[in-house]
Amino acid sequence: MIEKESFGKTKDGEAVFRYTLRNSRGMCVRILSYGCVIQSILVPDKDDRATDVVLGYDDLSGYEAGSCFFGTFVGR
Repeated sequence: MIEKESFGKTKDGEAVFRYTLRNSRGMCVRILSYGCVIQSILVPDKDDRATDVVLGYDDLSGYEAGSCFFGTFVGR
């Protein structure tokens, strides 16, 4: 299942979307259209509690102002 939602607008006014992918086993990946950033990956632990295994910001301003490149793809 794939969901699309608004994640805000950049300082230049460009719309940014968050895509959420889920599977039947409780895994969830959130990807932003802002540079194809992986915002989070939630995986269930042995007790089926979801745990985020990716460092990321909660809002768009963190990605725009942050000096860390959490979740970004590097290369072509």
